[in-house]
Amino acid sequence: MSKSDRGAFFAVGLVLGVALALLFLVWAVPEFRSSTLAKQYYENWYAAAKAGQNDEQGDAHFWVRELYGWVYAEDTLAQWLMVVLGGAASAISLYALIWLRRTWDQAKRSADAACAAVAETRRIGEAQVRAYLAVRNVSFRVIEQTAGNDPVAAVSFSYHNTGLSPATRVTGRFILEVFAAANSKTQITDATGFKFSSPKSQFQHLYPDVASAESESRKMAFEKLDAKALCAFTSARFMTIAVWIELGFKDVFGEPATIVSSFRLVADTPIVVGKKYKLKPAASLTNRFRAS
Repeated sequence: MSKSDRGAFFAVGLVLGVALALLFLVWAVPEFRSSTLAKQYYENWYAAAKAGQNDEQGDAHFWVRELYGWVYAEDTLAQWLMVVLGGAASAISLYALIWLRRTWDQAKRSADAACAAVAETRRIGEAQVRAYLAVRNVSFRVIEQTAGNDPVAAVSFSYHNTGLSPATRVTGRFILEVFAAANSKTQITDATGFKFSSPKSQFQHLYPDVASAESESRKMAFEKLDAKALCAFTSARFMTIAVWIELGFKDVFGEPATIVSSFRLVADTPIVVGKKYKLKPAASLTNRFRAS
């Protein structure tokens, strides 16, 4: 039995108990059961009141005579039954109020569940139509510069919208690092102690919006990385070139989203200027945007 059921039964029992107590009082007090006694008692009290002789403290049935103005012993059985039925109706009404409150609580829980279902349906619907970007065709190349300038390392890539709505305000950040081939946690340095790595982009490059099922291709040059030294360094040993690409965008609902993709190239031959090297996805690499 729930707490609300116990409360309802207690309320009904309390009302019925009070009604039974009142009925017992009417049965036990002679003035209530006998119309003659009640009328005589009231006339004696009225006469004593006019003579100034009635005393509330000395009269054991003073309150009975006070009630005589509201409850008459001459009342018929039907009238008493109306009193009892009125009390029962009050008890039933009280129980109905409690039941109505329980019904309202249940309706509120049902409404909350319906709202949650609507919100979940909306979330699923938005997830089905929002934009999703995927980075593809990542390649690494050392580009020869003109006018005697040193070569520049560059990463080319494309981003494809696999969702059902356009991706807008596309931005990108990049990190490139070179590690020992046998241990991707050890960063390689050249003889002068220079680390073959690019600093994490502190600014975001703005790229074109991309429609559903469409792609855009872009190239990122790492001008601060010593590409010439890198080519010379790879002629003597193997190494791993790792690239992290972070793309941010907004979907059709105006919600921002970010993806981070990592790729790597295990260079088992020297890096040749002008040659394109395809990088493979490397989901196992730690997100350097969080670590750095």
